Amino acid sequence: MKEGNALGVDIGGSSIKAALVDLRSGKLVSKRYKLPTPRGAEPDDVIRVVKELLNHESMQLPDVPLGIGFPSVIKHGTVMTATNISPAWQGQDLVATFSEALERAVAVLNDADAAGLAEIRYGAGAGVGGTIVAITLGTGLGTALFSDSELVAGSELANFYIRGKPAQALASRLAMSRQKLTWKQWAKNVSEFLQALDGLVWADLFIIAGGASEDAPNFIHLLKCRPPVVVAAAGKAAGIIGAARFAAERSGAAHSESGEAHHED
Repeated sequence: MKEGNALGVDIGGSSIKAALVDLRSGKLVSKRYKLPTPRGAEPDDVIRVVKELLNHESMQLPDVPLGIGFPSVIKHGTVMTATNISPAWQGQDLVATFSEALERAVAVLNDADAAGLAEIRYGAGAGVGGTIVAITLGTGLGTALFSDSELVAGSELANFYIRGKPAQALASRLAMSRQKLTWKQWAKNVSEFLQALDGLVWADLFIIAGGASEDAPNFIHLLKCRPPVVVAAAGKAAGIIGAARFAAERSGAAHSESGEAHHED
């Protein structure tokens, strides 16, 4: 085992990414490998892509912890929702599915929770107390809720309506693309989402993560809400880093305190 390292896989609506992570620094110590998410995101196709990513020479490390961030509500390792993936995933034991396919122990968590965990442990939320919400802005719209640095798993705080529409239909990057919105128009929608979200949790800090984090100079200064809004320090690698960290923290445990699962061979 490479001491102090873990593998992270981030399964998203548009791409699947993987890398080896240094657990001390939260930095990638391998190339960030990336492939498109197969159309329809069917289970067999997604598993095939994950296998291909982990087949790179620098990723062939069977003894290091492996964590996978997945775009779904996950309870006790089971997929509960299938918004941007195939409905065939719903009800599957995600831990058992990946552990069997990859022939190794696997820890799983929601992709937004993974991105948020990276920021709490290493990035924009490190050392910050109180209530923090990391928001992933990408193909979908996700949230990760933290209370004094502890993850409240599966929060799904973006699951509400604004102006009679799902928040995702207004504030995701996909919504921006489909509606051909300018940065200013989209930032107004995101601000409305943040204001509504703050009304639910009275956050001390919002962290913008996901694919949109690398475009932050185009819109971050346009956002308007009560708590401070900062950009994720890890950028697009946050999901990978958080998944790897989660696996390392949960290694040796059958079930984590947050209700996610870790598979033991």
